[in-house]
Amino acid sequence: MLDHIAIATRDATAMRKLYELIGFEVHKVEEVPSQKVVATFLELHGVHVELLEPTSDDSAVAKAIAKRGEGLHHLAFKVPSLAEAMQRLRAQGYGFIYDEPQPGAGGKKINFIHPRDGGGVLVELCE
Repeated sequence: MLDHIAIATRDATAMRKLYELIGFEVHKVEEVPSQKVVATFLELHGVHVELLEPTSDDSAVAKAIAKRGEGLHHLAFKVPSLAEAMQRLRAQGYGFIYDEPQPGAGGKKINFIHPRDGGGVLVELCE
């Protein structure tokens, strides 16, 4: 199940204005130290958008913005067991960004399928 769509931005406050005008509501803003970002969570009719603003120039999001500019960062899918999903995907040759699950926003366990294995799209799995 699609959990959220994440957008990398230099200024989440400015970007959020657009989504609020569309009708999205802000649910929460959370700093995620392990990912070096501030995540702004928006929702409209069950659609969840996460705006990611880097808190450090050495964060993965800051590097992605420097390389490709602002825009789609990743698609996130909810899985019942991240460990089982990682094991199943690794057995089929898919690579992950992290060797082990990492702490994500909202207390979720997360990991990312490498874009080379996701058709050029960064795919997050979250439990």
